Amino acid sequence: MKVLIGQSANTMLIEADEGLCAKVELVLVVSEPKYIISAEDPAGFIKQREVTAMRFAASADQLLALAKSLENVAKAAKELESRAMLNPHADRERRTSSAQGLTQ
Repeated sequence: MKVLIGQSANTMLIEADEGLCAKVELVLVVSEPKYIISAEDPAGFIKQREVTAMRFAASADQLLALAKSLENVAKAAKELESRAMLNPHADRERRTSSAQGLTQ
């Protein structure tokens, strides 16, 4: 899975049919591990990181909608994390009860 390691944004004016409009160029830099078989040792693996930059342009309204969506996802992740911290054994209990249901 790719992991966000950096971001950058540039604001620019673009001439369109309806006049000048502001666009934001957003650059996201992501990284993910890649494993390759070692040429020197066929039984061994070499871990490398692949870095990719993703660039796109958006209007101010599109960027605000994206930011709101990402904020909602971040809030849901925080809520999930806090619920897990309140009951750290919940996952084990759920697996135990599921296993007991299968044996009955």
